[in-house]
Amino acid sequence: GVRMPGDQMIVGGLSPLNRVHEILQRMVDNPRHIESLKTCCGVLAILSRDEANKLLIARDGIRLICAVMDQHLERSDLLEAACDLLWSLAFNNPLLKEVIGQQGGIPIIIRGMKMHPGSTDFLKSACGALSNMCQNAQNQTLIATHGGIFCMVQVLENHCAHTLLLPFVFDAIASLIVGNQDNG
Repeated sequence: GVRMPGDQMIVGGLSPLNRVHEILQRMVDNPRHIESLKTCCGVLAILSRDEANKLLIARDGIRLICAVMDQHLERSDLLEAACDLLWSLAFNNPLLKEVIGQQGGIPIIIRGMKMHPGSTDFLKSACGALSNMCQNAQNQTLIATHGGIFCMVQVLENHCAHTLLLPFVFDAIASLIVGNQDNG
Protein backbone atom coordinates (compact mmCIF):
# COMPACT_ATOMS: atom_id res chain seq x y z
CA GLY A 1 0.00 0.00 0.00
CA VAL A 2 0.94 3.62 -0.38
CA ARG A 3 2.23 5.23 2.84
CA MET A 4 1.41 8.78 3.69
CA PRO A 5 4.33 11.03 4.76
CA GLY A 6 2.94 11.38 8.31
CA ASP A 7 2.59 7.64 8.97
CA GLN A 8 5.85 7.27 10.85
CA MET A 9 4.46 9.62 13.54
CA ILE A 10 2.04 6.95 14.71
CA VAL A 11 3.39 5.13 17.76
CA GLY A 12 1.71 1.94 18.90
CA GLY A 13 -1.39 2.75 16.85
CA LEU A 14 -1.87 6.09 18.59
CA SER A 15 -0.89 9.50 17.34
CA PRO A 16 1.47 11.39 19.70
CA LEU A 17 -1.43 13.70 20.54
CA ASN A 18 -3.37 10.76 21.97
CA ARG A 19 -0.20 9.51 23.64
CA VAL A 20 0.25 12.76 25.62
CA HIS A 21 -3.39 12.75 26.70
CA GLU A 22 -3.22 9.06 27.60
CA ILE A 23 -0.23 9.72 29.90
CA LEU A 24 -1.86 12.79 31.48
CA GLN A 25 -5.03 10.74 32.06
CA ARG A 26 -2.97 8.03 33.73
CA MET A 27 -1.65 10.69 36.14
CA VAL A 28 -5.20 11.83 36.87
CA ASP A 29 -6.35 8.23 37.44
CA ASN A 30 -3.44 7.28 39.75
CA PRO A 31 -2.91 10.34 41.96
CA ARG A 32 -1.38 8.34 44.83
CA HIS A 33 0.67 5.82 42.87
CA ILE A 34 4.17 7.33 43.10
CA GLU A 35 5.93 4.89 40.75
CA SER A 36 3.27 5.36 38.08
CA LEU A 37 3.48 9.17 38.41
CA LYS A 38 7.28 9.05 38.10
CA THR A 39 7.03 6.87 34.99
CA CYS A 40 4.46 9.26 33.47
CA CYS A 41 6.80 12.22 34.08
CA GLY A 42 9.61 10.30 32.36
CA VAL A 43 7.47 9.39 29.35
CA LEU A 44 6.20 12.98 29.02
CA ALA A 45 9.80 14.23 29.15
CA ILE A 46 10.64 11.93 26.22
CA LEU A 47 7.50 12.94 24.30
CA SER A 48 8.31 16.61 24.94
CA ARG A 49 11.35 16.38 22.67
CA ASP A 50 8.78 16.94 19.92
CA GLU A 51 7.66 20.60 19.84
CA ALA A 52 4.01 19.74 19.10
CA ASN A 53 3.91 17.46 22.14
CA LYS A 54 5.62 20.14 24.22
CA LEU A 55 2.80 22.57 23.38
CA LEU A 56 0.15 19.94 24.16
CA ILE A 57 1.72 19.26 27.55
CA ALA A 58 1.93 23.02 28.15
CA ARG A 59 -1.74 23.48 27.36
CA ASP A 60 -3.16 20.42 29.09
CA GLY A 61 -0.58 19.22 31.60
CA ILE A 62 1.34 21.93 33.46
CA ARG A 63 -1.37 22.56 36.06
CA LEU A 64 -1.67 18.79 36.65
CA ILE A 65 2.10 18.33 36.97
CA CYS A 66 2.30 21.19 39.48
CA ALA A 67 -0.65 19.75 41.44
CA VAL A 68 1.04 16.33 41.56
CA MET A 69 4.25 17.94 42.87
CA ASP A 70 2.30 19.92 45.46
CA GLN A 71 0.40 16.82 46.59
CA HIS A 72 3.60 14.78 47.02
CA LEU A 73 6.08 17.38 48.28
CA GLU A 74 7.43 14.82 50.74
CA ARG A 75 8.63 12.56 47.89
CA SER A 76 11.93 13.87 46.56
CA ASP A 77 12.07 11.05 43.98
CA LEU A 78 8.79 12.16 42.38
CA LEU A 79 9.78 15.84 42.60
CA GLU A 80 13.03 14.94 40.82
CA ALA A 81 11.12 13.27 37.95
CA ALA A 82 8.71 16.21 37.72
CA CYS A 83 11.59 18.74 37.73
CA ASP A 84 13.32 16.79 34.97
CA LEU A 85 10.08 17.06 32.99
CA LEU A 86 9.72 20.81 33.65
CA TRP A 87 13.40 21.26 32.74
CA SER A 88 12.82 19.43 29.47
CA LEU A 89 9.67 21.44 28.72
CA ALA A 90 11.29 24.81 29.45
CA PHE A 91 14.42 24.01 27.43
CA ASN A 92 14.74 26.41 24.47
CA ASN A 93 11.08 27.34 24.71
CA PRO A 94 10.18 30.86 25.92
CA LEU A 95 6.45 30.10 25.91
CA LEU A 96 6.85 27.07 28.18
CA LYS A 97 9.09 29.01 30.58
CA GLU A 98 6.29 31.54 30.90
CA VAL A 99 3.49 28.96 31.28
CA ILE A 100 5.34 27.02 33.98
CA GLY A 101 5.94 30.28 35.86
CA GLN A 102 2.29 31.31 35.54
CA GLN A 103 0.99 27.90 36.65
CA GLY A 104 2.92 27.95 39.94
CA GLY A 105 5.81 25.63 39.10
CA ILE A 106 8.48 27.86 40.64
CA PRO A 107 7.24 28.15 44.26
CA ILE A 108 6.57 24.39 44.32
CA ILE A 109 10.14 23.62 43.23
CA ILE A 110 11.52 26.00 45.87
CA ARG A 111 9.31 24.49 48.59
CA GLY A 112 10.66 21.09 47.58
CA MET A 113 14.23 22.39 47.84
CA LYS A 114 13.54 23.64 51.37
CA MET A 115 11.96 20.33 52.32
CA HIS A 116 14.73 18.13 50.87
CA PRO A 117 18.04 19.90 51.56
CA GLY A 118 19.91 16.58 51.57
CA SER A 119 18.54 15.05 48.37
CA THR A 120 21.30 15.88 45.87
CA ASP A 121 19.65 14.14 42.90
CA PHE A 122 16.47 16.15 43.38
CA LEU A 123 18.40 19.38 44.01
CA LYS A 124 20.29 18.90 40.73
CA SER A 125 17.00 18.52 38.83
CA ALA A 126 15.43 21.45 40.71
CA CYS A 127 18.38 23.73 39.88
CA GLY A 128 18.33 22.57 36.26
CA ALA A 129 14.63 23.37 35.97
CA LEU A 130 14.98 26.77 37.69
CA SER A 131 18.02 27.66 35.60
CA ASN A 132 16.04 26.96 32.43
CA MET A 133 13.12 29.07 33.63
CA CYS A 134 15.36 32.02 34.58
CA GLN A 135 15.55 33.28 31.02
CA ASN A 136 12.21 34.97 31.71
CA ALA A 137 12.04 38.22 33.68
CA GLN A 138 8.83 37.33 35.57
CA ASN A 139 10.30 33.97 36.54
CA GLN A 140 13.48 35.62 37.83
CA THR A 141 11.29 37.78 40.07
CA LEU A 142 9.22 34.76 41.18
CA ILE A 143 12.35 32.82 42.10
CA ALA A 144 13.69 35.77 44.10
CA THR A 145 10.41 36.51 45.91
CA HIS A 146 9.92 32.86 46.90
CA GLY A 147 13.36 32.59 48.49
CA GLY A 148 15.04 30.77 45.63
CA ILE A 149 18.32 32.65 45.92
CA PHE A 150 18.63 31.83 49.62
CA CYS A 151 17.77 28.22 48.78
CA MET A 152 20.53 27.98 46.19
CA VAL A 153 23.07 29.52 48.56
CA GLN A 154 22.04 26.92 51.18
CA VAL A 155 22.62 24.16 48.63
CA LEU A 156 26.12 25.56 48.00
CA GLU A 157 26.85 25.64 51.73
CA ASN A 158 25.43 22.16 52.40
CA HIS A 159 27.01 20.46 49.39
CA CYS A 160 30.22 22.40 48.72
CA ALA A 161 32.10 19.13 48.05
CA HIS A 162 29.48 17.60 45.74
CA THR A 163 31.13 18.04 42.35
CA LEU A 164 28.18 16.65 40.36
CA LEU A 165 25.66 19.03 41.94
CA LEU A 166 27.65 22.28 42.09
CA PRO A 167 27.68 23.09 38.34
CA PHE A 168 23.87 22.99 38.31
CA VAL A 169 23.62 25.29 41.32
CA PHE A 170 26.14 27.76 39.88
CA ASP A 171 24.34 27.66 36.53
CA ALA A 172 21.00 28.43 38.21
CA ILE A 173 22.51 31.32 40.19
CA ALA A 174 24.23 32.70 37.08
CA SER A 175 21.00 32.43 35.08
CA LEU A 176 19.21 34.33 37.82
CA ILE A 177 21.81 37.09 37.97
CA VAL A 178 22.31 37.55 34.23
CA GLY A 179 19.56 39.92 33.14
CA ASN A 180 17.77 39.36 29.89
CA GLN A 181 16.69 42.11 27.47
CA ASP A 182 13.45 42.56 29.44
CA ASN A 183 15.34 43.34 32.64
CA GLY A 184 17.29 46.09 30.83
